[in-house]
Amino acid sequence: MQMRPTCLDCVRKHLAQASILHTEMVTGYPHFKWYVIGQLAEAEAECVTDYPEFANTIREYRKEFEADESCKLPYEQLIIDATELDDAVEEVVEPPTVRITGYMDNVDDYIHELDDADEAEAVKLAAASRAREEAKD
Repeated sequence: MQMRPTCLDCVRKHLAQASILHTEMVTGYPHFKWYVIGQLAEAEAECVTDYPEFANTIREYRKEFEADESCKLPYEQLIIDATELDDAVEEVVEPPTVRITGYMDNVDDYIHELDDADEAEAVKLAAASRAREEAKD
């Protein structure tokens, strides 16, 4: 079974959703406990490939919540932590901007060059055809 690729935006989304569902659970929907657990599990799965320690932190909070639904989970801090991980990745991965220069910079000029080449080839073919006709006469 292949692990899903890391998506820190998805981690934040699942953590935020778990937070909202947790509030709903506390305000009269006790069965929402299972939705909270599911969202936390999804957050884990979204980061376990590249950030197993962070996924394990989320897992530990999920297991704590499963055992005691009255515990307070640090949703905001987990979202901040995911954001810091994401910012660190963007700093490392962000490629420099590369500008390719040359005659291809102006596509119209390139197309005109191709048209000119086609026209030159047509002139050569016409001259060769005339030469063959003259040779027959």
